[in-house]
This record gives sequence, structure tokens and C-alpha cells, in this order.
Amino acid sequence: MRANLDAEVVELVDTLDLGSSAARRESSSLSFRTNLQDFLIKSLREILLNNIKIFFQTTNKYLRGQI
Repeated sequence: MRANLDAEVVELVDTLDLGSSAARRESSSLSFRTNLQDFLIKSLREILLNNIKIFFQTTNKYLRGQI
């Protein structure tokens, strides 16, 4: 009887430990995805703003007859 109870306690502790480990892995994965999304959004924003700047510079040169 005692050995069975010990086995159940060990199994419960192992299960809880695996759960916390999985939670840490998910948190790390979520952090990676969030950082990647932030990086991509910032990069795309910078590219878009640069293209808009070039567009307006080119349009201004065209309207002034410089092109």
C-alpha cells in the first residue's frame, strides 16, 4: 500500500513538473513570436515610410521639372 502511494505521489510531482516546464516553453515561444512580430512590424513600417519619402521626393522633383 505504501509503495503504491509513493508511486502516485512521484507521478503527481512529475506531472506537475512537466506542466511547469511546458508553461515555460510556451512562454518562451510566445516571447519569441512577440519579438518577431515587433521586429517585422517595425521593419515593414520603416520600409513603408522610406518608400513614401522617396515617392514624395520624386513627385516634388517631377513637379519642379527637375526630372
